[in-house]
Amino acid sequence: MSNALKVSLKISIPDIESIKGSMKRQYSELLSKSSDDMLADIRVMWSGWKYRPWRGLVRPGSLHNVSQAAWSKRIEDGSNENKDLIIISNHAIDWRAKYYAQKGKSELSAKYENRPYVSLVTRSGESKPEYMKVVDMLKSQNIPELKRKFAESFAEAFQNTPKVNRTPKPSATSGITIVS
Repeated sequence: MSNALKVSLKISIPDIESIKGSMKRQYSELLSKSSDDMLADIRVMWSGWKYRPWRGLVRPGSLHNVSQAAWSKRIEDGSNENKDLIIISNHAIDWRAKYYAQKGKSELSAKYENRPYVSLVTRSGESKPEYMKVVDMLKSQNIPELKRKFAESFAEAFQNTPKVNRTPKPSATSGITIVS
């Protein structure tokens, strides 16, 4: 004769529904603060340029630091099927477009008008483009810091969440029957 033993489970879990709104708010604030930090770090890195004559052209002071000011950020909030994103960009164009436009040389200005500038910048004596250094910095410093802060805020939210007792609904895998 065999006796069956039935086991029922009661589980205490964090009430996830109660923290959804505050987690989304914390996450949005974290993305905003982190993107501000990224932009500030980039602008610090994107400084100290020495403007020397280029092929006889002397860049006017009004065309100094144009690409540094052109760094911008945008946050996509994850609506629709997109994930939350921080988008860092720089849409500065080659300084010679404005230079030649000011000189009344529209043909030469047009040549440089749609030419992205940031991808061309390399510091004197170096072979690695400066934007690649920005990418490396973001990957090695800012993104790991963002991940760490997110994990901490997520853990903190769960720590302070009220627990609820739930009895799982019976299903083929929710019970244990031991036959001896």
